[in-house]
Amino acid sequence: MKKIIICISFVFVLVIVAVSAYYFYTKYKESQVKPQEQLQQKPMNEIESLLKKVGKHIVLPTDENPTIFTVTDKEKLSGQQFFMHANNGDKVLIYEKNKKAFLYDVVSDKIIEVGPVTFETPAVSPLVTPSVRMPTKEASAAAGF
Repeated sequence: MKKIIICISFVFVLVIVAVSAYYFYTKYKESQVKPQEQLQQKPMNEIESLLKKVGKHIVLPTDENPTIFTVTDKEKLSGQQFFMHANNGDKVLIYEKNKKAFLYDVVSDKIIEVGPVTFETPAVSPLVTPSVRMPTKEASAAAGF
C-alpha cells in the first residue's frame, strides 16, 4: 500500500513538472516571436499614421502604396524646385503609378509641395537588334560542350 502511494505521488509530481515545463516553454517561445512581429508592425503603423496625417490635408491616391523618404540633408536638395522649402525630417511620399509626389512637413503638419513625378527610362535604339549565335557542332565539340 505504501509503495502505491509513493508511485502515485511520483507520477503526480512528474505530471506537475511536465505541465509547468510546457507552460514556461510556450511563454518563452511567445516572447521570442513578439519582438520580430513588433518590428514588422511598427513601420506599418508609422506609415498608416503618416498617411492619415497627410490625408487630412489632401486626397491621396488609394490604388497604390507610396514610397516614403525622409529628407536628411536639405542642402543636397537645394538646387531642385520641389525641395525649395524642405527641411530636414520632412517626408516625401511618391506615388509612382499616379505620378505624384507630396512633400510633407511633419513638425508643422503641412503639405509643403505637390508635384508630378517623371521617371527616366533608358531609351532602346530600334536600330540595334540583339543577335544570338548558335555554335556549330564542331565548335561546340572543340570548346568542350
